[in-house]
Amino acid sequence: MSFALLWYELRNLGSYGEDGGFIDLRTTAKDSKTQLWADVHGQKVNLITAIMGANASGKTTLLKPLSFLTWLFWSIPAKLSDQLYLNINRTTPEPGLVKVGFVFNGKVYTYEIEAWEGFIAYEKLFVKGNNNKDTYIFKREMDPVLSFQGMTEDELVINNDKDAEKILKLVKYNYVEKRELFPFGGVEAKRTPANTSIMSAARRIGVSLAADIAEAISCTTNVSAAGRLLYSEQIMANACEFLYENRDVFLQLKKIIRGWDLGLSDITIELKKEQDSNGREEEYYVLYGVHEREDGETYDLPFTLESAGTRSAFLRLQQILQSLQEGKTCFIDELGDDLHPHMVKPILELFAGRDTNPHCAQLVFTCHKPELINYLGKYRVIICEKKYNKSECFRLDEFPSSEARVDDNLAAKYLAGTFGGVPDL
Repeated sequence: MSFALLWYELRNLGSYGEDGGFIDLRTTAKDSKTQLWADVHGQKVNLITAIMGANASGKTTLLKPLSFLTWLFWSIPAKLSDQLYLNINRTTPEPGLVKVGFVFNGKVYTYEIEAWEGFIAYEKLFVKGNNNKDTYIFKREMDPVLSFQGMTEDELVINNDKDAEKILKLVKYNYVEKRELFPFGGVEAKRTPANTSIMSAARRIGVSLAADIAEAISCTTNVSAAGRLLYSEQIMANACEFLYENRDVFLQLKKIIRGWDLGLSDITIELKKEQDSNGREEEYYVLYGVHEREDGETYDLPFTLESAGTRSAFLRLQQILQSLQEGKTCFIDELGDDLHPHMVKPILELFAGRDTNPHCAQLVFTCHKPELINYLGKYRVIICEKKYNKSECFRLDEFPSSEARVDDNLAAKYLAGTFGGVPDL
C-alpha cells in the first residue's frame, strides 16, 4: 500500500477559530530541493515540514489532527458518554473540524469530520474520480429535525455521565453510501453511537477500505489531545517492544546513537518474565545503556538513569525509524528538545535519503531552530502567530516572491521579523 498525506485543515480547535489553519504538504515542480520531496502517484509531496513560531502560538495544535484521527479510527468507546478528546476552542459554540486530503493506492481521498467534545455532527469520505471531481463514498450527517426530539432546552443540559447517555441516545443521523465502494449498510450506520466514527465501526466489521485507510493514515507521534507526551515508563515500554521485535531497526538505531557521541557503546533490551500474584505470567522489557571505560571495561546502566537528552534521543529516533520502516507520517513536537543542535539535521536527512526512506514517509515537526529554514526552503516551513488569543498559520511561499525569494537568507529574514512568528519583546 502506498500512502502520502497531501494537506490537512482544522477549525475551532485549540486557539484556532473559524478561519482555522491549513497545512499544505505539497510542493511544485519548480522546487529545486528535489531531495526533500517525492512524487507519489503524481502528487509532489514534501517529505519534511517544519512548523515554527513563538511560544504558545498554536504550533502543537497543528500536530494534533492526525493524532486525533489515528485514535478515532481505532477507538472503541466503552460508553456513550466517553469524550472525543477534540480540544474544541472554548471561545466558540461551534463544533471543531478536521479535514484531510491524502493519496492512497493511486487515488486521492478527502475525509472530513465535524464534532463537539461529546458527539459527531457529520463525517464524510470522498474520492476524486477521473473527471477530477470528488465523489462521496459515504456521508453521515446529524438530522437537526429528528435529533433531540421531545427534549426542552433546559433538559439538554449535561451535568453528568447519566445525562450524557440519555441525551446522546437522541442524536439521529442521515446516512448514505456507495455500497460498491463501502459496503457498511444503513442498519450498521444506525447502530453506530454518536461518539463513534463510521470509519471505526466499518473497520471492525471488515469493510476493507475502512480498514486499509485506518491503517495507512495512522501516524507515529509524541502528541495527544492534551499536548506533548512526556517521558513515561509506558512510552519507553512501547518503544522497547517495537525494537525487540524489529531487530534490523534496533541495529540501525544503535548505529546512529553511537555516532552521536552520547557515551554509549551499545544498547541492550532484555525480555523478562515473571508471575503475578495470581500465577499469571507477565512479560516486560528492561533497557540498558552500555558504557565503556577508558581501560576498555564496560558496564550496564538502566536506561531510566540515563540523561534526559539520551532518553529523548532514543525515543525520538525509535519513533522516526518506525515511521521510516512503515512509510507512516511522523508528527514530532519540539524535535530538538533535549538534543544538541547538530543532531537535528541528521534526523531530517533520514527522511531526505532515498535509501533510508524508501517508502516516502513524511515528517511534520515543530521546533525553535530558524537555522533549518534555509535547508528546508520556503515550501516546507510554516509560521504560526497568535493575536488576541487567536492563532493563524501560513507557509513561507505565501509571501510575495520579492519578500521570500528562493535564494534569500530566509532564516535571517525570519529572525528579523519579516515573516512574523517571533515574540514581541
